[in-house]
Amino acid sequence: MGVWGKKPAAPTPYDLVWGDGVVPSILFGMTALFMVLHPILRTMFPRTMRARGAFLLAFELSCLFPLAYCAYEGYTTWTTGLGAFTTAKARLYATSPGAVRVLQAHLAFEAWDFGVSFFNKTLRAPEMLAHHALAALLCYWALTMPYMHYYAVYFMGVAEISSVPLVLVDAGKYYPDVSKRFPGSTSRYGRTASRSSPRVTSRRSTPGTSPRACSSRTSSSARCRCCGRGSWREGCTTCLRRKPRPGRTRPRRSPTWTRRNASELKRESPR
Repeated sequence: MGVWGKKPAAPTPYDLVWGDGVVPSILFGMTALFMVLHPILRTMFPRTMRARGAFLLAFELSCLFPLAYCAYEGYTTWTTGLGAFTTAKARLYATSPGAVRVLQAHLAFEAWDFGVSFFNKTLRAPEMLAHHALAALLCYWALTMPYMHYYAVYFMGVAEISSVPLVLVDAGKYYPDVSKRFPGSTSRYGRTASRSSPRVTSRRSTPGTSPRACSSRTSSSARCRCCGRGSWREGCTTCLRRKPRPGRTRPRRSPTWTRRNASELKRESPR
C-alpha cells in the first residue's frame, strides 16, 4: 500500500526495461569496447583491409561478452532458479529475476547488433537485420507483459551457449588466415555448434557460393588447393564441384562445343 492507503502505480514499460539501468549500461559498455578495439585493430591489419578487417573483428569481440553473459545467466537459472515455474500457468505468466536479467542483456545485445550492422556491408544482410529486430521485439514483449519467462530462460539464455564458439567460426570465415593456421578448430567448433543452434546456417558461408572457389587447382596436385581435402576423383569438399580426372588440365569439352568450333579451328590452323 502506498501513501494514504492507495496502491502504488503499476510499473510502466519504460521502468521495466530502462528503469534499473541494466540495458543502458550494456549498450554503453559494448559501444565503448568497440570504439577502443577498432582503432587498435586497424594498426594490426594490412592497409588494403584495415577498414573491413578491423571493423568485423572489433564487432565480433564486442558481441562475445554479452553472449557469454546471457549463456551464463541462462544456464544458472535453468539449473537452479526454476522453482517458481511449477504449473502450466506459471510457465506462461510467472516472473523470474534470472529471466529478467537474461532478457535485458539479450535486448541490449540485439539492439546494439541491429544498429551497428548498418555500418558494414557484410553484416547488414536483410535476414540478419530481421533476426535482430524480431529477437529484440520478443525480449521487449517478454519484459513488459510479462510473458513466458520460463521459455525465455532457455531460448534467450541457454541457447546462446552455442553462440560463443560461433565467434571462432566467424573469425575463420572473415579471416582465411585464421583457418589456415588452425585448420581443425573452426570446422570442429562449427560442427559442434550446428547441432544445437539453427543460427549457424545463416552466419556461416555456404559452400559453392564463392566464384573463385577452386580457381588455384592444377592437374599436378593430388588435392584441391582451396580446401586441401577433396581428391581429384571425388568432388571438392569445399565448393562441391567435380574435378577433372588425373592428367587432365581442364574438364572435357562437350561434343556440341567441339563440332561448332571444329571448322573455325581448321580454317585458322596454318597449312
